[in-house]
Amino acid sequence: MVKNTTGGNKTKNKARKNMNTNKSLKYDDLLATDDQDYFIITSVCGGGRYKGILYNDFKNKTSTERLAITSGRIKRYARIRKGSLVLISIRDFQQDKVDILHVYSVDETNLLISKGDVSDIFAKPTDSGDSSTDNIEFNAADDDTEEVKFEDL
Repeated sequence: MVKNTTGGNKTKNKARKNMNTNKSLKYDDLLATDDQDYFIITSVCGGGRYKGILYNDFKNKTSTERLAITSGRIKRYARIRKGSLVLISIRDFQQDKVDILHVYSVDETNLLISKGDVSDIFAKPTDSGDSSTDNIEFNAADDDTEEVKFEDL
């Protein structure tokens, strides 16, 4: 690997040797506290905004959609897709908006499901980014269409 000798003080920490550091959290760090809750993303609005359902609302069967907003730290490093499980904090002054604190990976989601903190009906981990796999068939020729000859033009 090439040694980064050029650049300033803050550029050298962006070298390749520092790029892929896996930050593993302990199980206690994954749990939600009193002012935090689990949140499943139902739609992506764009601009760091997502709509989804709280886990407590899901348990109480009052599932109202809320708007989740990401911070700049989360925007840069995490990829949030439809069906992702995230940890949020509920705002005191705006009950319909929440802030995203952490995005759970598939392994972390499976750990939370196996420990019984989150039900598997609520949070099914998705491996692929796009969960909509519609089979679209294109017909080459329909019976209703007439063939146009080149000589007629």
